[in-house]
Amino acid sequence: MEAIGRWWDGVELWVTGLPFALQVLVVMVVLVPLAGLVAVALDVVVTKCFALVGRGDPPDERGDGGDGPRGQDDDSADPVAGRHPHTTESED
Repeated sequence: MEAIGRWWDGVELWVTGLPFALQVLVVMVVLVPLAGLVAVALDVVVTKCFALVGRGDPPDERGDGGDGPRGQDDDSADPVAGRHPHTTESED
């Protein structure tokens, strides 16, 4: 652990010795992709954990089924598909 601490201190000193614009560039080049990878990994882990306990998303909400947005097919995208435009549910 001490070797890792010394290495990290060296990296920290190197970054703090850079001009501000280069500090921002180094941080953005390293941290943005790293944060993206952590977010994707965390999403996968949480999704799998939810699936294990039976709390997964239904297929319609995940976008696995249908042709429309968010898994809606053409009939479900229009709630009154196939009905006369001036009828209510009680008249069907």
